[in-house]
Amino acid sequence: MRNLLPILVLFIMSVGSRDIAAKDLRSRIGVGFNTHLGDTPALAARYGMPTSNPNINIQVEADVGFAPETADGGAQTMVGGRALMGLVSEDNLNLYGVVGVASMAQGDATTLRLQPTISIDWFLFGLENLGLTTAWGVNVDMGESVGLTTTGALTAGALYWF
Repeated sequence: MRNLLPILVLFIMSVGSRDIAAKDLRSRIGVGFNTHLGDTPALAARYGMPTSNPNINIQVEADVGFAPETADGGAQTMVGGRALMGLVSEDNLNLYGVVGVASMAQGDATTLRLQPTISIDWFLFGLENLGLTTAWGVNVDMGESVGLTTTGALTAGALYWF
């Protein structure tokens, strides 16, 4: 049975294979939320840059978050942005290489975060304009708190594309 499983998987993939068109997000605006740049949930607006080829997927994103009370006992704000370059485009899934930058403030402490990551956006069948997103990578923090950490513990979000 164990030897039959790989053959069955290859058969299903070959029968179900077809030409795949990328999710065309050029010149579209996505609005939603995410937790990619920091601990504070942020409102996000993303724009798909117009390109001559639908398989070239470049996007820019602005993020703004505010939390009046945090676990540390003070208000926290986050303002940042991300640039996303499509690495893989499938019918209902896009894989991006991402560079993010954010300024996070809590009380008198301000931290600048640089964030190279990989991000996935996927679109559920029947909900073609709703994109769910997750990311993982590295946080490089400079300022009041300095450090290098990994990110990816459920950094998630959702965007509705107009």
